[in-house]
Amino acid sequence: CLRLSVWRHADRMDDDGADAAAAAAYTPVDGVSRVERLKARGAYDHATVHAVVDQTLVAHVGFVDGEYPVVLPMLIGRMGSRIYVHGSSAGRFAKVLVVNANVCVTCTLVDGFVMARSLFNHSLNYRSVCLFGRATEVTDADEKMAALRTIVGATYGDGDGDGDGGERW
Repeated sequence: CLRLSVWRHADRMDDDGADAAAAAAYTPVDGVSRVERLKARGAYDHATVHAVVDQTLVAHVGFVDGEYPVVLPMLIGRMGSRIYVHGSSAGRFAKVLVVNANVCVTCTLVDGFVMARSLFNHSLNYRSVCLFGRATEVTDADEKMAALRTIVGATYGDGDGDGDGGERW
C-alpha cells in the first residue's frame, strides 16, 4: 500500500494533513495543474476535488520509469488529504517509487456523452482531478489496515471496509 501526499505548492507538500485543513482550497501549481483553457470550469476547493476523488472507481497513476512515462490504472481511497493506492510491494510501481517518488494521479468521472449531427461536434461531459505529489510506502500496520479498509470501502461501497456494497450499489 502506498500513500500519496498531494502537492499544494511547488516547493511544499501536504504530508500531515494539518496544513490542508487550514486552507480552503488546493493551490494549483502554475503551468502544471492550473486550468488554462476555459478557466471558469476549474475548481480547486476541497469539496469539489474530494467529491471527484471519492467517486472515482479507477484512478490513473503516472510516474517515470527510467526514461519513459508509465500510467497504471489503480484502485484508490482517500483519507483526509491523502490518497492511498493498493499495490504489491514487489510490483513495478513500488520498485520505481523507491528511486523517484514523484507521481501524478488522475481521477475522471464521465457525466454524459454529447451527440451532435456532425461528428466534429460530438463531445464528452466529464469532471476530472489531476493531483501531483510524492508517494511513500505505508509501513505502519494500523495505517495499512485503515488504508486498505478505505480503498475497499471506496471501491465496493459504504467505506467501512466490509465489502458489502453499502448503499453505493
